[in-house]
Amino acid sequence: MTKFIIRDILLTALVLLLFLIGTENTIMQILMGLGIGLVIYLVHEWSHYLGAALTNAKFKTASALYSPFLFSFDSNANSYRQFIDMSWPGFAATLTCLAILYLYTSDMLWAEVACIAALVLGAFTLLVEGPIFLWALIRQEVPAVEIPLLGVNPVLQSLMKEITKWRH
Repeated sequence: MTKFIIRDILLTALVLLLFLIGTENTIMQILMGLGIGLVIYLVHEWSHYLGAALTNAKFKTASALYSPFLFSFDSNANSYRQFIDMSWPGFAATLTCLAILYLYTSDMLWAEVACIAALVLGAFTLLVEGPIFLWALIRQEVPAVEIPLLGVNPVLQSLMKEITKWRH
């Protein structure tokens, strides 16, 4: 995880550097806004990771630095409680970041871009992760959430087997 810590600290420092430069340049303003969106995404992902790590959950760490995900949660090896405790911190972090962005927004272009980026990320979280989390709460079971290429997703494997059967 050290390489991801270094990567994300450097990305966050770059965003802070853009603010210190504080230019009125349109391209720099857009980069600042996108950078804030990126930092919010990183806070969301690290919150999921900390939730998983603090509950001693089993997961596979991403290997490539360009991976947008830090890890893939092992649905078969972890408990329902570990899934819940891995999930909710990401939602809480996103909601907190959106609230801070809303409360401390500027009338500059970077703030508008940051709001759009944060809302897109928030909508993605709500539309993709939200139903999975609700399904787990209702069914009281761990859904298959392994990330393809990082973990082995049993639902995806079953679907691929069915497609293969259908094609033959």
